[in-house]
Amino acid sequence: MAFPLTRNISKQAVSVTGVRLLSIPAGGKVLGYSVYSVKDTPGYRLGYQETSHPTAGDVDLDKYPNYAGHPYTIKPGVLSDKYAVVRLKVTGKVTKPITGCEADYTRAGRTYHQTLTCRFQLDMA
Repeated sequence: MAFPLTRNISKQAVSVTGVRLLSIPAGGKVLGYSVYSVKDTPGYRLGYQETSHPTAGDVDLDKYPNYAGHPYTIKPGVLSDKYAVVRLKVTGKVTKPITGCEADYTRAGRTYHQTLTCRFQLDMA
């Protein structure tokens, strides 16, 4: 699942140092986070899903550079070309949405934690 694209609305560059989901309901387990660039992949992978049985047209993100673990800079007033993806394993029936995305970043030497509104609903039908 891809995090929302982020825009730096400040007048200074920011350096994103980490991302995470805040609420994982029972039945879901985070396997890890990756960061990709729309410049490397076939665009922003909103709703991306990885399955053990890929079908025609599926994108294997493992073929692209992963920027996780390396801070990336977003210039003032710019929409980032980087986007985070969470790999989630379904271990049981998920009855509640996954909510809350948090980004850690620095600006002018200060560290910030910003909560972004996000909500992912898994269709268990």
